[in-house]
Amino acid sequence: YRTHGRNYSIETSGSVDKKKHTKDNRSVKVDKPRNSHFSTLLIQFFLLTKIKTSVSFRSLSKMLVVSSVYLKTQSASPSYQTGILWIKKIGYYELYKPKERADDWIIIADESIGIGQEKVLVVLGIRRKDVDFTRPLKLKDLTPLLVKSKERWTGEDMAQQLKIVKDEIGGILYAVTDSCCTLKKGLRESEINHLY
Repeated sequence: YRTHGRNYSIETSGSVDKKKHTKDNRSVKVDKPRNSHFSTLLIQFFLLTKIKTSVSFRSLSKMLVVSSVYLKTQSASPSYQTGILWIKKIGYYELYKPKERADDWIIIADESIGIGQEKVLVVLGIRRKDVDFTRPLKLKDLTPLLVKSKERWTGEDMAQQLKIVKDEIGGILYAVTDSCCTLKKGLRESEINHLY
């Protein structure tokens, strides 16, 4: 198993021997993404387990180490930092992938999320045709459209960002937000209908 950049193998006696990192990991011919030490299957398993369950990154990393020892595969296991990086890459992809242009988008916006001294403006969207009125919305139903942070947001700043979103996705039927005055002003200036 691998931890803190070092590979170890556990013999049947229970002793731990240090292994060389690159030679042992790269000698196995498996399907891997370019510049990755881990197989595509392992990456998919890690990501799906993290996304579909409430297990922490650290616990998931340790679980893979235990599985590797139990199954006697002696393969490298990703650290929890590697798992966090993979999740961030998925988020980055979802945020910046080309969005479908249509005239029936509904957006949900909020700027009250704080990170240190900064406030984050988050805009999520869903097409009207994709709304299932038989159940509440889930996060997986929504498409991330904008994530920006600033120390202080004004109505003009929000209007500018909302116009960028509008240009990217097409028409917005309405926006659902709380009663934040700067957000209401931004929606008014960008000519987007507002619902509480």
